[in-house]
Amino acid sequence: MRQVFSKTAPTKKLSAEKGSVLIIVLWTAVLLTVLVTAMAGKVRLSAQTVLHNQEVSATWAELMGTLHQAEMELMLEMMAAPVDQEVELTDEGEVRNPRFRFNGQPLALHYPQSEDFVVRVYDHAGKINLNRIPRRNMQMLIEKRLGGLDADPEAVQDLLSAWTDWTDLNDLEGLNGAEEEYYQSLEQGYAPRNNPELDTVEEVLHIRGFADLFEGVNLDAAFTIYGNNRTVNLNL
Repeated sequence: MRQVFSKTAPTKKLSAEKGSVLIIVLWTAVLLTVLVTAMAGKVRLSAQTVLHNQEVSATWAELMGTLHQAEMELMLEMMAAPVDQEVELTDEGEVRNPRFRFNGQPLALHYPQSEDFVVRVYDHAGKINLNRIPRRNMQMLIEKRLGGLDADPEAVQDLLSAWTDWTDLNDLEGLNGAEEEYYQSLEQGYAPRNNPELDTVEEVLHIRGFADLFEGVNLDAAFTIYGNNRTVNLNL
């Protein structure tokens, strides 16, 4: 009796196995490609992060170094001038005070700073200190802004009362003053400071009536919140 073996079935099975292996290989290649791409992107991002951190650290170090150099410049100006130093005169023949150059102009320091920074020093002694101004001086300032001798006394007192209520330490509303009830009734309500220490010179514009009073005034040039001076150095 002769047996006949068919080779068709094994051939089909082998082809199926080859197809499965090919699919697995392709999927493995795809997954590896995605994985490598993701890892490469992560490595690139990490490298950029390190680079930016280094740049920020270097810039911060340069900034602080320049700041300390500017502080050193102030200290040097407070020291007595060397005996053999040549005296610089103004056009009027007067001795030039080197401190007058601290008026916001770009400075060339004794110890050169980084070329990426420009140093300007502002002497706030020549500005009105809003945190130290006496009530009488504020009244005079208000009168001056409202026309001097022609200023309306009631308008002056209303503004002065609003200033007092903003800078005092309580919520009690003075005569014709303005406290939290008034400020909260505005379209965008807010609370008054109730403290004599303002955070910025622009804060004065939040006081009732002062935005109109100082309209068109360069606040940064006229006022300051730094220092303890109650008077203004007219030479600055």
